[in-house]
Amino acid sequence: MNIPYWLISSEGKRREALRENMDCDYLIIGGGLTGLTCLYFLSKEGLNPVLIDAGRIGYGSTGRNTGKVTCQHGYIYSRIAKKYGLEKAARYYEINNKAIGFIEKLSQDLNIDCQFKRLPAYLFTRDSYFVSKLQKEYELYQKLSIDCSYEKDIPVPVSVHGALKMNNQAQFHPKRFADALAEEAEKNGAQIFEETRVINFEPGERCRIELENGNKITAKNVVIATHYPCYDGKGFYFARMKADRSYIVAIEMDSFPDAHFINIEKPTISLRYIPEEKLLLISGENHKTGHQDSNHYQSLKELAYEIFNTNNVKYQWSAQDYISHDYIPYAGYINSDYKNIYVATGYRKWGLTN
Repeated sequence: MNIPYWLISSEGKRREALRENMDCDYLIIGGGLTGLTCLYFLSKEGLNPVLIDAGRIGYGSTGRNTGKVTCQHGYIYSRIAKKYGLEKAARYYEINNKAIGFIEKLSQDLNIDCQFKRLPAYLFTRDSYFVSKLQKEYELYQKLSIDCSYEKDIPVPVSVHGALKMNNQAQFHPKRFADALAEEAEKNGAQIFEETRVINFEPGERCRIELENGNKITAKNVVIATHYPCYDGKGFYFARMKADRSYIVAIEMDSFPDAHFINIEKPTISLRYIPEEKLLLISGENHKTGHQDSNHYQSLKELAYEIFNTNNVKYQWSAQDYISHDYIPYAGYINSDYKNIYVATGYRKWGLTN
């Protein structure tokens, strides 16, 4: 079944399509976690924002990831420090760490049953060549005062050459959290329209957005949170990002260590357990979108059998995300000419905190 567990376990409320012309001050295009978070905060200020999505909210990347909520994104801090300096690396950690706290606090304040749980995250290597990269990343963790430790082993049956443990990370049910944000925003006066696809975008003091069904929206401020921007705005995002696809299998497993794991080298091995359902998510098999046609699910099943002596798959699905050339997301004005159009994209598969 190529439908994510998250979507099966939290189908969510259906919304109508927009079937008339509309004028608004705040329009959000894209109903993933980025768009819904913007919607929630704008609605809290009483600004009556509007959100539209070409499909259903939470059914894109938000409903197709692993649900890891972490600041540990491969050896990202080494990359950032080398290119932009230690201060920017510290800022990257600070922002992502705040995002974990935001999800935790909001899930508590709104009583969201999203299975939020704090636990450690491990970055490991099975290849001795990458030990030096892991150690360099560890040195940066220490400089950034990140709660961490360097480990010789990890608590799963994988032979490693070293591991970097980052404490106090988290995991949750991303779709349940997204659904709750949407409902709370609607209580505050926000409007959400599904099956409402943009086909043309004209910038200006009041942007004009043409929909596939022929209706039009005019908006004073627009946030484009559509995975890949539906309007480029001379930002040349097509040349600044690449699309990458990965695969996930959910296998039945009675128990698993209270942590999640990912390796530093290729091919990627990512492990994350859902204790409520006794499911282990194994993800990897990354490749550039449009390339390769091998059986990626079969490869993950074979990996599951190799490590855990089981490959009883209950769910399987794939996900696609965009990666910027410097591995840092684009978030802010779409370009310097348009101060009322914002974009957020290029999350490199870490959009739950980025």
